[in-house]
Amino acid sequence: MEKDRHDEAREALRLLHGNGHNEDYLELEYREIHDTIVAEKQVSVRSWSGMVSKPAWRRRLALGMGIQAFGQLSGINVVNYYGVPIYKLLGIDTRTSLMIIGISGSLSIVYCALGLYFLERVGRIKPMIFSAIGCALTLLVNAILSQYYVTGANSENPNGNALRAMVAMNLVFSFFFTFTGIITWVYPAEIFPVEIRARGNSLSTLMNWCLGLVIGQISPLALDAVGFRYFYAFFVFNLCAAICYIFLFPE
Repeated sequence: MEKDRHDEAREALRLLHGNGHNEDYLELEYREIHDTIVAEKQVSVRSWSGMVSKPAWRRRLALGMGIQAFGQLSGINVVNYYGVPIYKLLGIDTRTSLMIIGISGSLSIVYCALGLYFLERVGRIKPMIFSAIGCALTLLVNAILSQYYVTGANSENPNGNALRAMVAMNLVFSFFFTFTGIITWVYPAEIFPVEIRARGNSLSTLMNWCLGLVIGQISPLALDAVGFRYFYAFFVFNLCAAICYIFLFPE
């Protein structure tokens, strides 16, 4: 529709939910989408430099990119991408590691369903504070347990209870990350006005994927070099995120 390919847009709507008897409904939906896009084009900023032309827009851009950055700095992709190497550090075989990762992924579906249910009831920022602090504490517990009871220099005979607690903490971490995982995508779309919404969301998403690439590349090296002490860095990042949410991010 944005490229003025109107016939293809109509065909896409028909393929999406046409049943041969709802042509009036399809035409009404097409007209609504068309009018919305025309209205947005009339007011939207047409250059990237325009994104920073107003102080209010600069602040919104910083908030949008910031919340996406904190989502990556929570440590979620270290846990998700490198679950098998992480559990290998704990002496857990690949089959069991994959089983734990599968259970965590299944639970995430339940967590997200509950998170979406409560999203409109508790707002945006309070859940983000709760999420960041929870993620920070679970990573801190894992780092301490690893250092002193499981893989550290003073733990030649790993404590079985500590090992099980570390696995449990990864599942608890996924629970706490739920609101961050949802709201980092919701919040930018809500704070940008129509004039800069598309470009603002683009830049926010760019921040997400750029940081994700960096963390994805350095994490195997960090895990090999310092093991679970790597989690201390994400503990600090999450605390910084919580502080920023409290003082800088409006509801």
